[in-house]
Order: sequence, then C-alpha cells, then structure tokens
Amino acid sequence: MGRFLLHYFAISLPIFAGSFSFASEAFAATKQGNVKAGSTRRKSKLAPRPAETSKASQNAPLASSAEVSPTVTAPAQKSSQAPASNVRPRAFIMQPGNAPVGHVDLSALVGAWAFFGYFHYDVGARVGVRLYDPGFLPMLNNSVAIDAGLFYYGSSLELGGYEYRAHYLRVPLYLRWDFHVAEKWTAFPMVGPEMSMLLGSSLNANAEEHDYFRSRKGRMEFGAGYGIGAFWHFAENASMRFELDEGHGMLRVGASLRL
Repeated sequence: MGRFLLHYFAISLPIFAGSFSFASEAFAATKQGNVKAGSTRRKSKLAPRPAETSKASQNAPLASSAEVSPTVTAPAQKSSQAPASNVRPRAFIMQPGNAPVGHVDLSALVGAWAFFGYFHYDVGARVGVRLYDPGFLPMLNNSVAIDAGLFYYGSSLELGGYEYRAHYLRVPLYLRWDFHVAEKWTAFPMVGPEMSMLLGSSLNANAEEHDYFRSRKGRMEFGAGYGIGAFWHFAENASMRFELDEGHGMLRVGASLRL
C-alpha cells in the first residue's frame, strides 16, 4: 500500500505541476490581452471622431487665413500704390500752358548768305510779345506771338564785270507760332508783312539801271517775308535764337532775353 501511494504521487505530482504552470501562463496571457484592449479603448476615446476631424480640417484654412491676413493685405496695399510711381509723364509738347517764363523776348541777330558771287548780310533786333497761350492748338504746348524787327540789310553782286551794291533798312512784322517741344527747345514758323527802304546803292552798269536805283532811293516799299527758327533756352531767362529767313535767303543766329 505504501509502495502504491509512492508510485501514485511520483506520477501525479509532475502532471499537477505541469498543469499548474500551464494555467498560470494562460492566466498571465489573458491579463496582458485585457490590458492591451483597455489601452486601445482609451486611445479610441481620446481620438477625434471623423465628423469632428472633417470640421476641424475645414476650419483650419479659415483660421490660418485669418492669422495671415494682416501680412497678405499689407503687400496688396503697396501693390495698389506702386503703379502710380511707374506712370510715365507726358511729353513736354503735350502739356498746354507750360511755355517758358516771360511774355516779352528781346533778340539781337546777325545773318549772312553767299551764293555764286552774290553775298548779303544783315544786323538787327526783334521784339516778340506773346498774345495767346495756349495758341491755335489747345491740346499742345504752343503759343502765338507778334514779332517786330528792325534790320540793316546789305547786298552785293559781282558777276562777269557787273558790280552791284545796295543798302536797305527793313522793318518786318511777323506772326510767330511757337511750339514748345521740350523744356529747353522751342521751334517756330513765322510769316508776315515787312517794309523796306533803299538807303543807298552803287553799281557798275548802264545809265538805265542807274536811274532805276536812284528812283528807289528813300522810297518805302512793302512786301512779305517768312521763315522758320528755334530757341535754345540755356538759362531761365536767356536763349540762343536761330533763324532761316527763306523770304530773303538769310541764315541768322543771335541771343534772346525773356522778360
């Protein structure tokens, strides 16, 4: 009987010990699984729902745009003001009423011309008075002036033994149309009547031509003249004046003072 009990315990104890260790391992595994499941549930409770996530994603751009709106609007204001500084100014000729200072100009001129034995020259002065500003074209920077002058005119011709010399006093009265094309340049045409008087003459010719010039001496004669010219305004009240008097074939240069 004792030997039977000894064999029974020798066989049953290892089996009981193995089953006990298996049960303990199974219990530990079950407990660990419950802990993982509980942490998963807690994470799922803390995570936002899909609807809340979509609402948050929709509101996020609005919040970000609201936050950055001050930095976005500032450059927009600068860009709206920038084109004003890039506007190109109008040409000087397109600015009516912007004529040079002074309504009266005094000019001293000297001119000359030579052509195939024919030489003539003159020395004189002009006085211009501005009448209209703007002038005949109100959309342009132009003005109209009356231009009166007094010139001593001399001419000579030597050709094939024929010699002729004469001296005149000329008084032109021109209408001058000034175009102020640039701040320092004014171009003009001029046209109008003039009066001339023969002061003296000398010639080597027949008696008939002598009588012709003698009859003209001291007599007033009327005609017309025309030409073109320009002012170069090198100072505020001073200019250089250039003229091509096509009526008499004369190229002149001089100085002008504006008052």
